[in-house]
Amino acid sequence: VVRSLVDQLCETQSAELTEVAVHMGAEQVSRGLLALLELHDRGLFVTRNADILETEYRTPRVEELSGLNLLLTRACNLACVYCYADQGRFGSPTGAPSMSLDVVNAAAEWLMASPRSDIRVYFLGGEPLLHPQLTAVVRLLNRKAAEKQKHLGLYLSTNGFIASDDTIDELADERVHVAVSIDGTAETHDAQRPRADGGPSFERIC
Repeated sequence: VVRSLVDQLCETQSAELTEVAVHMGAEQVSRGLLALLELHDRGLFVTRNADILETEYRTPRVEELSGLNLLLTRACNLACVYCYADQGRFGSPTGAPSMSLDVVNAAAEWLMASPRSDIRVYFLGGEPLLHPQLTAVVRLLNRKAAEKQKHLGLYLSTNGFIASDDTIDELADERVHVAVSIDGTAETHDAQRPRADGGPSFERIC
């Protein structure tokens, strides 16, 4: 299935492939297609028994749940050139609002129902520090974990642009592990990760 799909894309020069090539360059698209074929030939794609895949891998099973990724907000203050999320818009002209506390609470209830004693939550975005109720989100999760006697690991990925000392101290008090994304030197970083207005971001972060 994978090989025939790649062959079809190459033979028909589909509009989708052409659009990708315009944005990414024909050479990079070619490398991507070759990588797909290599993975297929190595047996790393499963293309049979789709009904089994549907039931075995897409049906949530609480007994195996060990963690959640929470996309707290689609808002972002950078405009990374390689952003898969279209600078937080995810293909929508206006993006979407931040995750509500009700949704966070529902996700927490689901996670806490897992029989596992060690669980994790990863805060993603957009830029998660832009969530207007981030502290409330973190405290809600910690409270739920304490009630269920769970060992909860909290992890947040940020571009660091608005990470003030007070914010970092607050997150540390709540035992949140913070990872900051930096793309090498100032020159490289500013070329790859400019601000939303096009300006540099490295100096403020570092």
